[in-house]
Amino acid sequence: MKNILLFMFATYILTANLCAQDIESKKVTLELGYSYLSNFFNGNDFYSYKHNNLLNTYDESMSGASFNIVRETKYKWVDILVGVQFNSRNTTVGLQSYRPGFTNSYDYSLNGGGVYVGIRPSYKTEHFGLTSDFSLGLFTYKEYIGIYNNQVQPFVDVFDRKASSGLGAKFSLGFYLKVWKIGIHPTADLLFSGGAGSSFMFYGTTLPLTFTF
Repeated sequence: MKNILLFMFATYILTANLCAQDIESKKVTLELGYSYLSNFFNGNDFYSYKHNNLLNTYDESMSGASFNIVRETKYKWVDILVGVQFNSRNTTVGLQSYRPGFTNSYDYSLNGGGVYVGIRPSYKTEHFGLTSDFSLGLFTYKEYIGIYNNQVQPFVDVFDRKASSGLGAKFSLGFYLKVWKIGIHPTADLLFSGGAGSSFMFYGTTLPLTFTF
């Protein structure tokens, strides 16, 4: 609850400062596209040491969608943005081997998402620009690993769950190309999701289409 209140307060201060201006026509851009995140920073070979059927998480990844609302401010080179994204694992990592009374199986799952608000310092022209996003938000990601083997030595019975839930941050570098009101805005992303129980660091990319009002 404390984290939520702090996030809402920071959002209010940021929005109030950047939008304290006379009511006038300011462009709004909608960005919707594909989001990819890699779990490489969080992976290790720990479970492959304990289980005959090798299981590692260092090369797992997630795909999903990202949606941003971006609005110009009175400062020419700085916009504000509000966004949301969701991700789930790309691959099906798992093995099931069963006969009456004996099993040798494992499963893995990774998913999550969040909401965020931030600023976008940019170098902008009519058809091309360079962008950098600095955002804070509420993110939650969950990782599950289950292994059960009473068939082949060494025997293993493991169920591990890691979950982050709380304040996090997202940093992006990108560029946009725009013709008329329609464009693309690919970015390279770094995302941190923290919490009392665990935390995650992901890197990836977002490939959205944009429409400007």
